[in-house]
Amino acid sequence: MRQSLHACTSSRRAEGYSLIELIVSLSITIIVLLGLFQIFEKNTEVARIQTQVSDMQQSLRVAQNEMTRMIRMTGRGGLQEMLDNSGTRLLPALNVQDNVPANTLAVAGEPASAVVEGTDVLSIRGVFTTPIYQINNTDPTFFTLYDNSGTPTTNPPSAVRGEIIIRNPSPTGIPQNLQPLEDAILVDSSPEALIIASPIDESIYAVVELDPDNSNVDIPGAQVTVRFRVSSGSYTDEYGELYLSGAGSPVLPTALTSVATVGMVEEYRFYVRDPDPDPIPSLTLARVYPNTAVAHVGADLNAATLDIADGISELQVALGFDSDLGPPQTDINGDGEIDVVITETDDGEDDDWLFNAPGDDDTADPWVPTWDDTVPGRPRRPRLFYVRLNTVARIQTIERNYAAPQVQRIENSDLANINTDAERQFRRNLLQTTIDLRNL
Repeated sequence: MRQSLHACTSSRRAEGYSLIELIVSLSITIIVLLGLFQIFEKNTEVARIQTQVSDMQQSLRVAQNEMTRMIRMTGRGGLQEMLDNSGTRLLPALNVQDNVPANTLAVAGEPASAVVEGTDVLSIRGVFTTPIYQINNTDPTFFTLYDNSGTPTTNPPSAVRGEIIIRNPSPTGIPQNLQPLEDAILVDSSPEALIIASPIDESIYAVVELDPDNSNVDIPGAQVTVRFRVSSGSYTDEYGELYLSGAGSPVLPTALTSVATVGMVEEYRFYVRDPDPDPIPSLTLARVYPNTAVAHVGADLNAATLDIADGISELQVALGFDSDLGPPQTDINGDGEIDVVITETDDGEDDDWLFNAPGDDDTADPWVPTWDDTVPGRPRRPRLFYVRLNTVARIQTIERNYAAPQVQRIENSDLANINTDAERQFRRNLLQTTIDLRNL
């Protein structure tokens, strides 16, 4: 009997697990593995999203920091904040192309510089990367003007060209790096824009065109004779618009009989580049000859498409002026100066900010800042004080089952390009910075 029971038990042990038991075991194992895989996949997706969010925030910081750094230098060298050119307000130091239409190029003839539709293009001008050279304005031989016959003239409006001697060190003994001028003359042969300013008043200035073929490096590192054109140059008409108060061909101001400083004016354009067919836009920097649409020719081979920060999908710019709107402008702190009061209304209409309301870019009814010519001591034109930047960044990949909230408006844009269903699948962030223009 014992042997029979033992044999029966041994037989059952030899038989192993049944098919049903194996199926149940495998099913449980698969369910557990699927659960673990889903947890792993979710954690991976969260980690990926968090990494991209971190990259997005870094892109915003990089974009804003780079723009802020350069915008604060806008106008350096003596460019004015506003001119009244036959009734049309011009901003020599900067320009905004507001809510650009489709197929806009930041630089003409450069297909790679396509701008995302509906975004802004911000152009800034000034002496950014080169020195402002001091001239010996007590010696008349250091600044000479010539009329159309090639005869020296002391009447600036009759001058069509001129020359300036720049030395290192400066008249005050400060070292001056002449290498940028030498490179423009000998290496690039580039028609740079030169701002020449009077020692009498900083508002007396002109922007002329370097004539590299006729300029000389007299003593390398020590003396350069810079020759320039007032008119009949490659870009003299465009440069002339940066200082003229009336229409017509460029004419030097009557009071510009001597020069205290010389600088090479640069123009940079910030824009959101649409790298079709790549779906990831970026904040991009282009350099052009000032007040033209021509890419600068120099050492930088990517003058039209220098990407600064990836994932920037929106750029909106507003300009803050000081006018007679808002509260009475009085001497609040007792320093004898009228304090700046820059007002902004809830809807952005009828205030001191340009491009912060939908109607500001209406060509039929353009924005007009208010000022009063009858008040003694009040400037004829409102001063430009602030540039307000709004940049939107997004991550590079969509997030499943996510829809970002719609944005109603940033400044005067309805943001139709980022409120689509496809764009709302990307996480995004907005950063706004208001910049005080130190040189204007």
